[in-house]
Formats: sequence, structure tokens, C-alpha cells
Amino acid sequence: MLLAGEAVALWTGMAVAVGWVRPSGFTTLIPLPAYPIFIALGVLIVMGTINRDNVNLLDPGWTDAMHLAFRQTLGVAGAVLALAVGMKDPGLSRLFIAAYFPVLAVCFVFLNRWQPGWLTRLLFGGAARLPTLILGEAALFPELALWLKSREKFGLRLAGRVTYAGAVPPLAELPVVGDFADLKSAIEQTGARQVLMISLPHTPADAEHLARTCASCGCRLLIHNNLTLQLSYPLRVLMQDGYSFLAFQDEPLEDPLNRGLKRALDIAVSLPVVLFLLPPMIALVWFMQRRQAPGPVFFFQERSGRGGRIFRILKFRSMRWSPVADDRQTSAGDPRVFAFGRLMRRMSIDEVPQFINVLMGEMSVVGPRPHYVRHDDMFAESVNEYRVRFFVKPGITGLAQAHGFRGEIHTAEAIHQRLQLDLLYIHTWSVWLDLAIIARTARQVVIPPPAAR
Repeated sequence: MLLAGEAVALWTGMAVAVGWVRPSGFTTLIPLPAYPIFIALGVLIVMGTINRDNVNLLDPGWTDAMHLAFRQTLGVAGAVLALAVGMKDPGLSRLFIAAYFPVLAVCFVFLNRWQPGWLTRLLFGGAARLPTLILGEAALFPELALWLKSREKFGLRLAGRVTYAGAVPPLAELPVVGDFADLKSAIEQTGARQVLMISLPHTPADAEHLARTCASCGCRLLIHNNLTLQLSYPLRVLMQDGYSFLAFQDEPLEDPLNRGLKRALDIAVSLPVVLFLLPPMIALVWFMQRRQAPGPVFFFQERSGRGGRIFRILKFRSMRWSPVADDRQTSAGDPRVFAFGRLMRRMSIDEVPQFINVLMGEMSVVGPRPHYVRHDDMFAESVNEYRVRFFVKPGITGLAQAHGFRGEIHTAEAIHQRLQLDLLYIHTWSVWLDLAIIARTARQVVIPPPAAR
């Protein structure tokens, strides 16, 4: 927010300066506040994407500061040009624009590099520092000393150690100021305003004593959740009907509202395809099959859906018909695929009938691609988290396919690469992500990737 205000202030300052230098002053044919509003939006949107990328904004080096400035300037430039072109504003001076963006980029570099330090000293210095008592088992908090050092700039000031279960954190420079049983006295003696327990309490009684004591003293309490280290999986806290649960991953599609939004998108995309695109395609495919490889127009095969339930996936037949089922993966130059079938597979035309599966609720437009049922067991033996894919409906396309992972799978590494993208999709789903994957897939239909065959 502060950077957005500073970018707007620079625009306003430069516009005023132009008025002093040129008699005509700063000119625009649209309302004056429009550009500052779009500049602020451009910065906020870019900063939102940077936060999702887990970029260190609190202590960036010069390289990071320049990288951030480049992205921020591009965001502002995109917003300004979108407004100027969209509103057809010929009054905006090209010379002003040519001067503003380089100056803005330089300002962003220095602000990114130095401003976080200024703010932390202003906000967390002096009286704002937080005296903290520390207790618990340090073995369950790797690199404790380094972490505590990093938090000093944000106001953490260690006031002492408290003995818990006969042990104290190995920070020799800190005095031992009391025992867990007499935590209240230790808090009052040191004037602590925060208690940091670096491991989970051993018993519910200890947890109750800790919480009650801190509450009665008006003291903030932090407890390190070391379960994530013991289980080697990230944990999330979920609240449902007043009860607290620990989950191993975020699942946006467990929210009924999100499932409803996704279902609405599925219907909005698949219904026009089934009504208007599929009928002429059936006629074309039937005609080409009759000429090159007579047999049924469609091909049915069992696949695993949401929750591992079996359903029959629908495709245009792209192989020569055989009364004996053959679930071998298709390889490059596979003789079972006839000429037009090869074209269908390359352009993903053979997948179009699956929009019927989507309308029936068995599939989604976007989701992890379903594999052969017998391959599910094989892949699950290679990758432990494989069946997490069954948390959501399978898709006609997915994040892995949008990134070019298509075709046959030969190695455990190939399974792992696809699975990581499938899991990323499950844990970060949004309507916007679905729309982005659909757009990227549409592009691949026109320009097929090398893996398409």
C-alpha cells in the first residue's frame, strides 16, 4: 500500500513540475484521478503476486530490489497504458510517460532496498520492542538461535529462559528466571509481554496452565507447532462448527461454495460444446473412420474418478477397432493408431466427447487427468501421495497438461513431476487458475506441444 501511494505521489509531483516548466501544464482528456487510481492498482496487483511467490520483502538485497522494481514498474506501465489505450486518451504526453517510468523504476529500487529497514526500526524499535520469555525443548526447533536473531529486527527481545520438564533452551547468554510451575512470577519479574514455547506442551494440563497464566498476566503466547517436523508434512488448522482440526494440506474444493463455482464453470464451458461443437465433429469423425478404420465412433474405458470411484470415460476412437481390449499406453508411431486418429490425438480432438462426462458430473473441465485403472496401482507404488489426486474430479485438461506433460509415462520421475503439478492444483485451486489452464490448453490445441501424439 505504501509503495502504491509513493508511485502515485511521484506521478502527481512530476505532473505539477511539468505545469511549472510548460505553460500548458500536464494534460489529459480523462478525469485527473483516473491515472493515479490505475497506478495504485497496478502496484497492488503486482505486490499480490509477489507475496504468493514467497519473495523476501522484509530484507531484500540489491539484486532482489532490482528484480522487484522491474516487476513493479511493468505493472504500473501496464495499468497506465491500458487506461490510455482503453479510454483513447491522446492528451497524455509521450515525453511525460518516457520520463516517469525510468524515474519510477529507480525510486522503486531504492525503496525496495531501504524502506523495509526504515519501517521495521520505526515500528519495532524502542518502546515497541517485545520482552519475551522462552521455554521448551530446543531439539524440536532446528536453528533456534538463528531464527531468534532474525526476529530481533521485528521487536523480539529475549528477557529470560524458563525451565520446563527439567530442561531450558541452550541460550547461555540468557538468565534462567524461573520454573514452569511458577511462570506467573517469572513474567512479573521480567516484565515480559510475550511467552514463546518452542515445543508443544507435554500434557493438556500443561497447556491449560500455560494459557491461563499468560491470559491472567495479559501476556501474548506463541507455541511452536513441532508436529510438522515430526511428521514431515505441512499442517493446516481448520475451524468447522467451533471445532479445531489439523489437516495435511489446503483443499479449496472442500468448500461447498468453491465446488458450486467450479460446477457452474464446468456447465458453462461444456454445455455449448456438447450442443453446438460435438454434433458436427461426430459427423466428421464418423466419415473419416469409415474411410480409414471402420468401427464404433466412440471408445469407452474405465477410469478412476473422485474418491477412486470407477466411471466410463468417453473418447473418439483413434485406434483401429479390435474386439479385444488393449490398455497399453500409446507410444510414438504406434501402429494401432490410424492416420486421422493420429491427427485427432495430436490436436486433442479425441478428448472432446469427455464434455459429456463433465455434464454428467463424472469429470471436470480442469483437474488431474485420469489414468488407466490398473496403472493407478502401479503409479501409487512409485509415488506415495499419488491417490491424493482422487480428492477432486479428474479433468479433460489439467495443470500438468498445460505445462506440456502429456503422453506416455515411462519413469517414476515422470509420474512425480506430473503429481507435483496435480497436487499444486488441488491445494491452490481458484476459478482464475481454471480459466488460465483452459486458455493455455486452447493454445496447445492450435500449437500442439512436442509431447502431443
